[in-house]
Amino acid sequence: MQPPPLKVDIRQDRDLGEVFNATFAFIRQNLGVLVKGVLFFVAPLAALSGLFAGQYLNNLFATMTELDTNPSAFLAMLPLLGLGVLFSIAAWLLLHLVVLGTVKLHEKHEPGVFSPAEALKAALPYFWPLLGFFTLLGAGFMVSIMLNFIPCLGTVLWLVGIVYVGARLSLTPAALVLDGNGLADAMRQSWTLVSPAFWQTLGVLALMFLIAAILGGLFSVPYQIFVQVKLLTATDPMSAVQDAGSVWMTAYLMLATVAQQLLYVLPLAGIGVQYGNLSETLGQAGLLDRLRAFSREGESSGEGSV
Repeated sequence: MQPPPLKVDIRQDRDLGEVFNATFAFIRQNLGVLVKGVLFFVAPLAALSGLFAGQYLNNLFATMTELDTNPSAFLAMLPLLGLGVLFSIAAWLLLHLVVLGTVKLHEKHEPGVFSPAEALKAALPYFWPLLGFFTLLGAGFMVSIMLNFIPCLGTVLWLVGIVYVGARLSLTPAALVLDGNGLADAMRQSWTLVSPAFWQTLGVLALMFLIAAILGGLFSVPYQIFVQVKLLTATDPMSAVQDAGSVWMTAYLMLATVAQQLLYVLPLAGIGVQYGNLSETLGQAGLLDRLRAFSREGESSGEGSV
């Protein structure tokens, strides 16, 4: 009989490949908690987001021919779009809390001894700082879009804001939940930790979000096939588009948004593992610096006594 695998140590110095291996191992060891947490707490909000987004698109397709003569028809649909966005943001925040709460309890307990509710409860006190962080990110993103209208300079600033600043601040949610830092301290800590490991952190984020996006795209294949068949077999393309944007679109969007939340467990778990990796690396570096300083002080005091 083989012994059970050792619990993944979150606070451990790792290279890029080891971060990936540790992330997948962490997910395997806590798969039940993560899946149940997403399905119990995140999926209802994600499904509502898909429902309102589907209804918005249904109405948009149904009134497509009227928009030129009746612009108020579009304004009447905005509440549906707003509710879809609101529930999507709430689902995204809860997903962070579920995943990072699981990482937090994983550090303290053996896998499988805590429930999804306990994982969420461990991270729930950081809901408002997390909301504040994403609000700041959203505001910065809007400013970068406005600067993007400046020729040449705007495009450069936009890319810098999205890639560089985003990567440097990407560990802020983990710093909030795992170490209980305040928002300003968490942002400062993320900025400091990523500084010597920018490319590694960017690689973790890019590859893991890319994997989640590719797998998520597979869920759209059946619906895309359905739409193409409708367009090829219909005598009136506009009626085919309106037909495709009916209950099938709403059902697809509801399932797709829930599936996306499950898949985004991967990059968020990777953020937690990368935070533990860089925290340990910086801690070791700080310890070495203190030991070197202590050694230098000892040598200088010895020379003075001679």
